[in-house]
Amino acid sequence: MERLIPILNKLQDVTARCEVPIDLPQIVVVGSQSSGKSSVLESLVGRDFLPRGSGIVTRRPLILQLRHVEREEWGEFGHIPDAKFTEFHDILIEINNATKDVAHGDKSISDIPIYLRISSYRVLDITLVDLPGITKVPVGDQPRNIEEMVREMIMKYIRNPNSIILAITAANSDLANSDALKLAKEVDPEGLRTLGVLTKIDLMDRGTDALDMLNNKVYPLRLGYVGVVCRSQEDINRKVQLKSHLGFERTFFHNHSIYAAIAGRLGTEFLAKRLNSLLLLHLKEQLPVLKKRVAELLLAKEEEIRSLGMPLGEGKISQGALLLNILQKFHKSYSDMLEGRTCKVISKELEGGARINSIFNNEYKKNLQDMDPFDGLEDMDIRTTLLNSTGIRQSLFIPETAFEILAKKIVVRLLEPSLRCADRVFVELQDIVYHRLQLPELERFQALKEAVTEVVTELLRKCLRPTLKLISNLVEVEQAYINIQHPDFIGGSAALAVVNQEMAQKAVEEAKDEQPPPAKHEPPPQTTSYFLGIIPYKGGKAKTSMEEPSPLARPPPMRVAPAPSHREAMETEVVKTMLESYFCLVRKNVSDLVPKAIVCKLVNRSMDELHHELVSQLYRPERYEELLAESGDIPLRRKRCQEEIVRLQQAHAVLAEVREYSE
Repeated sequence: MERLIPILNKLQDVTARCEVPIDLPQIVVVGSQSSGKSSVLESLVGRDFLPRGSGIVTRRPLILQLRHVEREEWGEFGHIPDAKFTEFHDILIEINNATKDVAHGDKSISDIPIYLRISSYRVLDITLVDLPGITKVPVGDQPRNIEEMVREMIMKYIRNPNSIILAITAANSDLANSDALKLAKEVDPEGLRTLGVLTKIDLMDRGTDALDMLNNKVYPLRLGYVGVVCRSQEDINRKVQLKSHLGFERTFFHNHSIYAAIAGRLGTEFLAKRLNSLLLLHLKEQLPVLKKRVAELLLAKEEEIRSLGMPLGEGKISQGALLLNILQKFHKSYSDMLEGRTCKVISKELEGGARINSIFNNEYKKNLQDMDPFDGLEDMDIRTTLLNSTGIRQSLFIPETAFEILAKKIVVRLLEPSLRCADRVFVELQDIVYHRLQLPELERFQALKEAVTEVVTELLRKCLRPTLKLISNLVEVEQAYINIQHPDFIGGSAALAVVNQEMAQKAVEEAKDEQPPPAKHEPPPQTTSYFLGIIPYKGGKAKTSMEEPSPLARPPPMRVAPAPSHREAMETEVVKTMLESYFCLVRKNVSDLVPKAIVCKLVNRSMDELHHELVSQLYRPERYEELLAESGDIPLRRKRCQEEIVRLQQAHAVLAEVREYSE
């Protein structure tokens, strides 16, 4: 199993610069500012290399990779891959410089990590993440929300289910108040991946000890607790070597009256072995998950690079072939979407031709069905038309001329919703081109996309004009000849029978609802006599009371009586019955023919002529450079994608080295 740690180190090297993070197994160090976190890390390395001071010193995550080698010691930073630091004081300076370069100001923090690998004969193979110490109150120039900033950074790392949480707490404080354990409990409530570290055991008050805590009785964790003795500030100031301090720590536990019995599982040396063992076991468990994750990311990036396309070749022939291929693909995609050949997945939204079919059957036909043929045509208009059609004679039957005039008036109302239906389909076809038909090749060449959109839009406009004309002609044909001989038309005698039946039924219902009024003695009507009055005037000559009308004067307008006679009411109802019957016949014809006209002249024609229009207007050598100019960020995205593929392929190859651990 020792082979697994080098595998993990390789994976970290490969995936450190991956755009999509891969959650590798790692040990995340969490603790408050005064818990001794830095001292624990330096004890594990055996060298002084971390910045120290008051307040927040660790202001960027430090990904610390410890690698065991023979005899030598050196450090390497991820941001300076060719530099080798053999002096650990220089490592400390570089950590400070790298922190200031990103976390500007003396008190600000940043979540951009520093990658540091330390190769040493003093260490075991472990990977740790050192984070800023938990703080409660902002000090000096620290941001007012410093507590939330640090907390969110810590949570970002410990939420990773592949991480082991190293919760550092001072032994001379109450475990129930440990900030590190509180944060760990939020993401690991059962304590399955949290290892507690108790520092400053040697500084506990006399008469007290940490035995119950070390024996996992106070705040139980599945991984338990390890106690360590940190260097005091006086030791640091006197530059006591860590090697000497580790000897003091070993002696302290073995000679202590209480801790001697468990000294074998206390101290920094045991902590290093424990972390190494936990990391090995955790990595072994996570290998299948890691392999699957890397394979999924690799497939996604390979699909992305295909969508971005290969770099353009040199020469007009290569460019012309690419352009022609894109135009053909666009035409096929447009036709496939309209004819339903693109349906590959279950969707809750209609697409392409199905949307146009819905316009015909749900919108257009419903609009026609909801139309009232007498909307805007009052009974008085019908009576007036009937009277005007008879002239000076009284008609025995309903005049055909009146019926034709009225029928044409209601038929023409079908034109507006029919034209609106064609406009709706036109807009739908435009939407397919603008938004629904997403070709990666057109996203790659923005100028070509705009040119294709312009050509298709102009073609659709060209197809729309004859479509609207044909629809107008269809309604005009229905107006031109009023076919009263249609077998389904309710003619005069049939309409009269219908009206008689309705009026008889109505009379019966009214008779049931109303009682006859009491008889009244009405006075005899007075007879009014109209005569010409003779008005005498001087001269003995008589003059009539009415002057001769002026030949230029117009008589006043005459309208039909507001209350129709029984005959007029009957004729009006008969005409309305006939008009409604005829309107239904014409509506049925129009609702059937208009969708056919739109499909024939607009939809099918656009599909048939699209390829020719695209090729004739865009497939020109002088336009190749203009149309095939890649959109601004495509080359950069392709380069980044290629680099990401290389890194993921390397990670895949590294994981393939340990097939035996995937069982």
